[in-house]
Amino acid sequence: MINFLKQLFRIIKYGTKERFRFIPTYPRIVNFDITYQCNSHCSMCNMWRHDRAYEFSVAELQGVLEKKLFHKIEHIGLTGGEPSLREDFPSIVDILIQSLPSLKSLSIISNCVSPEKTERVITTLYDKCKESGLQFELVLSMDGVGSYHDKNRGVKGNYSSLMTVIDFVSKRSIPFSLGYTITKNNILSIYDSFELAQRNNWNLYFAVGEFIDRLNNQDCRAIKSFSDEERYELLLFFHKLMNNPKIPAYYRRSYWKNFELLSGRTRPIGCPYQKEGIVLSPALEVGHCAVKGRIVGSAKDKDISELFFKTWFREKRHVKRNCDKCFHYHYQKSSREEIENLKDKLRRRFYSVNNLKCLSDYSSILSRPHLQRFILIVGWYGTETVGDKAILATIIKDYASQGYKIVVASIYPFVTQRTIKELDLDAIIIWSESVDLIRYSKYAEKVIMGGGPLMDLDDLKYPLISFSISHKYNHENVVYGCGIGPLNSEKSIAEVRKILALSDSVFLRDSDSLKLFREWFPTKEAQQVEDPAIQYILDRDRRIQVEQKDGVLACFLRRLPHEYSHEEDAVFENRLASYIRTLAKQEGIKRVVLYSMHNFWIGNDDREFARYFKAQFFYDTDDDISVEVDNTLSTVDNTIERMKSAKLVLCMRFHSLLFAHSLGVDYKVIDYTNGGKTKAFLFDHDSMDHLEDLFS
Repeated sequence: MINFLKQLFRIIKYGTKERFRFIPTYPRIVNFDITYQCNSHCSMCNMWRHDRAYEFSVAELQGVLEKKLFHKIEHIGLTGGEPSLREDFPSIVDILIQSLPSLKSLSIISNCVSPEKTERVITTLYDKCKESGLQFELVLSMDGVGSYHDKNRGVKGNYSSLMTVIDFVSKRSIPFSLGYTITKNNILSIYDSFELAQRNNWNLYFAVGEFIDRLNNQDCRAIKSFSDEERYELLLFFHKLMNNPKIPAYYRRSYWKNFELLSGRTRPIGCPYQKEGIVLSPALEVGHCAVKGRIVGSAKDKDISELFFKTWFREKRHVKRNCDKCFHYHYQKSSREEIENLKDKLRRRFYSVNNLKCLSDYSSILSRPHLQRFILIVGWYGTETVGDKAILATIIKDYASQGYKIVVASIYPFVTQRTIKELDLDAIIIWSESVDLIRYSKYAEKVIMGGGPLMDLDDLKYPLISFSISHKYNHENVVYGCGIGPLNSEKSIAEVRKILALSDSVFLRDSDSLKLFREWFPTKEAQQVEDPAIQYILDRDRRIQVEQKDGVLACFLRRLPHEYSHEEDAVFENRLASYIRTLAKQEGIKRVVLYSMHNFWIGNDDREFARYFKAQFFYDTDDDISVEVDNTLSTVDNTIERMKSAKLVLCMRFHSLLFAHSLGVDYKVIDYTNGGKTKAFLFDHDSMDHLEDLFS
């Protein structure tokens, strides 16, 4: 109750601030472009094309800062252009410190193109802040690893000079962070950069490039020109970052903002330029916003304070018109954030297996959706692997052929929306943790638990809630091609048994699952069927032609999941690397490619493990093999193509085994399930000779 009241207070607090943000107040934050000069040729900025207009002198700056407009300034960010190109930089800093009585912090951002100049201004600012008791902030631009950074910044060798500056500040214990501006040119380097920063304990912040008036970059084609695939990759990336508790909360807030904007929704967080921030140009011109602000006058004018407040309402309204779609990186808290946090807490309590009676009662007041004769598919969708995509395609095609409309409940709808588009299928996607799950469960003719394992997962609540509602209204519940297990907790066992008890038709994918079901329900009917994914794999196989084999060892690996095995990761990984080397040599294979079956952080993105695995065990290949990581998004079709074109396939994820076996390619499989579903499938298909045991 206390936490609820605290959150309610924060909602009122931030809501009040937002309500009264148009009341004029003296600025507290300044974005100060101290120069038009720039030695970068960035793909997202045209400042370097500027005609080198007039720039202020130190004397002029001193006169300006004495004006009342600046007497409450607490923070100044020194930007440009490139701030290190001002030869009088030390004098500028001195004037700022001496002239601003309320000043608390100074920050600088540098491109590090000229390491000597950058190191000089960093040292100057750091020392002067330390002497004056001011907070010091340093941001170094890092837009990718190696050539990706150089391409985005337009200067060959810039990445190397950046590393020189990072080494300089690290050795002197000068605090710094890194800023990554995402454009079409460097999107492929976001994961490598993030993981590099993690390994080195660097604080790296990712921003999406934005059209900014003062940078004159409206014609920069690299800004926000993402393809659908690139946009989806960014959604996956920011979803991962905004849920990473190791990342500072203010960064996570901004990543949530990016996720919302990339999803087509409005900006959910605040910005200092809505109330407290102003911009000062190299010509000492004043504007209300760093992104879309217009010049309202010169700070050198006598009446600039009066002019600033006179234009307040007009300019703030102008700024506000652009706020909802603005990617700029500021990350102030908002009432919407607090409201969403409160709604999440209430949702988790409401949509719970401990609340089935209340959910059942609530269903009675829900009206029918605007659909006739439809089925609802529930399960783990929203976290789907390539195998899950194939399962979903089979189920949708099966029931669509019977004249049903299809509704799919998804834990993370943006993932399943991408899947439906990728498979070129027709379905309505609803959110599993919403009233729609109850509504559609009440009115669906059938509710389908759509493949995958019934195992130890918190998300068992979704099929259990849906089956419970459907059962109340005498609709059919179907378990469609699932496996059972692993189940290690009493809670999960009870929930799976309840799901199966509520089922009217049960189709299980392996003999072990069928045996366990019959132990639990001796009088209940069930059938063993092939995994639903196989039908769609075979259908696509007939349509996909591969001209020739590439002589590749195609590896579909994954991080070792501890639901199945308690072996130490390092021990298993070392054994796996040795096995891959041996297998490649035995087969005369010179090229190994690490592919993925899963691209979402929930369930472990296989590409992340592949990058780690290569860096850890194949960084110096004395062997006569090359090891590559394929970082592209995985689909059913490109997985089929990769397997059919390979000389040999090494499977680890369960559905990579199903793909390889169904396609009739030469494969080996590592059973990480400790004799579970992998071994069960091989046994049922008389294919135990493909099994490689790396755990004995």
